[in-house]
Amino acid sequence: AAKITNFIIQKITNIKTQQQTENIFKIRNIKDLIAKITLYKFEENLKILIKRIQKITEKNKIDLYKKLNKKLLIKIQEKILLIKIKKYLNIINILNKQNLFFECVKTFLMIEKQINSYFKDVLVLDKDLNIKQNRLKLLNIIKNIAFKKVNLNFFA
Repeated sequence: AAKITNFIIQKITNIKTQQQTENIFKIRNIKDLIAKITLYKFEENLKILIKRIQKITEKNKIDLYKKLNKKLLIKIQEKILLIKIKKYLNIINILNKQNLFFECVKTFLMIEKQINSYFKDVLVLDKDLNIKQNRLKLLNIIKNIAFKKVNLNFFA
């Protein structure tokens, strides 16, 4: 019984040490990310984009469990944005798992043009409640990618 207890304690200690090391590595990478974003002058574009999305999504709450309805994507800008999100999300997921945060940001910025086009040509707060909710859902998807996958929380 003592051997089993010692074995379990050792495994828990190893897991904790590994998690602490990963957390330190992640913090170091995020500090590096902030420095690189500033160096490459992505900062202002990201701030504007993130704050605009966050402001709209916070003022207009939606059911987060409700799925995006592709049939309610009426404007071409909505459809293109969703296609780009799907395309780059796979890449972002791979980069994120490797803690390559700066590469995540560069990939995320590949949809910046489509996001700006979306804001320019699409009325997010449509009169039709279903369309409005769907458009807000699309913005929430982008916000979740920005915060949870690309680690841009420090811009909020």
